[in-house]
Amino acid sequence: MFIVSDKEEEKLNLPQGEYDIPVVIQDRTFDDNKQLQYLGDGQMDRMQGFLGEQILINGKIDNTLDLGANGKYRLRLLNGSNSRAYKLAWDHGEAITVFGVDGGLLDAPKNLPYLILGPAQRVDVWLDLSAEAENSNFKLVHLPMPLDNIMGGGMMNGGMMGNSSSEHLPYDTQFDILEIKVGASAENDAQLPGELSSLDSLAATDAINKSNPRTFTFAMGGMMKWTINGRIYNGTEVAEEETVKLDTTEIWRINNGNQFSSDSDDDSGMMGGGMHGNGGMMGGEGGMGNMMQMPHPVHIHQLQFNILNRKTEEVDQKLWELTKDGFINEGWQDSVYLLPGMQMDLIMRFEDFKGLFLYHCHNLEHEDMGMMRNFKIV
Repeated sequence: MFIVSDKEEEKLNLPQGEYDIPVVIQDRTFDDNKQLQYLGDGQMDRMQGFLGEQILINGKIDNTLDLGANGKYRLRLLNGSNSRAYKLAWDHGEAITVFGVDGGLLDAPKNLPYLILGPAQRVDVWLDLSAEAENSNFKLVHLPMPLDNIMGGGMMNGGMMGNSSSEHLPYDTQFDILEIKVGASAENDAQLPGELSSLDSLAATDAINKSNPRTFTFAMGGMMKWTINGRIYNGTEVAEEETVKLDTTEIWRINNGNQFSSDSDDDSGMMGGGMHGNGGMMGGEGGMGNMMQMPHPVHIHQLQFNILNRKTEEVDQKLWELTKDGFINEGWQDSVYLLPGMQMDLIMRFEDFKGLFLYHCHNLEHEDMGMMRNFKIV
């Protein structure tokens, strides 16, 4: 983890030193010889992305933090997992207080009942132990959310794609992430102010394409292929729609699509004409095609952006109801968690540097299977 600060932040009395704690969350699997084990033999493991069997914190199997009573802490959470998102909550029912995201501090702290943290996302969490007794403990847990079935239960796990060999931690169960053990008093004078940063967010009216956003659809493009606008990564290749001008502001519309690309290779015939098409194994009226839809954590290099909106009409409503209160739309971000069927408008400014930069799905297996492209600033 790289820690970045600035003069604005340094003027605040936020936790420092031993009270400023990195928390890198990763799911991993070990074999009987205690060696790291990657993907199994099933194609489904690769299609959905690696999911591990246990949680590591900062690379350690021991997921406890020994903190002091009365201390005020800054937990810098980073989801370093290959593909897994987390629905994080304190098990004692207190709200999670977030005051920073990928690109820096929020303008004001935000209290959430739970937090959705996708791969590559970072948040700063305020933890005040003033009300916790010495020798007490509580946990940060993952709360159930219905992603396993949406990402490919049934047919995907037992049929055409082959059985998944993973005994990964299920999305739809609660499991422990981190245990806080409260020890002897370690009082400090850090404070969380009501106003943190004077954010100068971009406005839609600033964009040169405000009436015609660039659209990027993240979708399956064949049996073992994930695409952006029907294309896969190809060295330094840049499409016309991926070329932008320096010193301009644009809106990018990213969409977790439900159509297979029109230029897929021979396996597209077997897959059917589209997720909701009338033919093919995956495209019938019964909604089997929806099993192929998976979340895509989208990351854009070189810059941070502001989120203008999320459209969720096409998102599975049960999934949305169980996740909608955990998303953060404020602040400067560079990674977002795009649920199946979700569309988002992001606004960004291309400045400082010309050149070739990446944008991609941060599910590492999806990225390896093609869901990564270049954009060029000219």
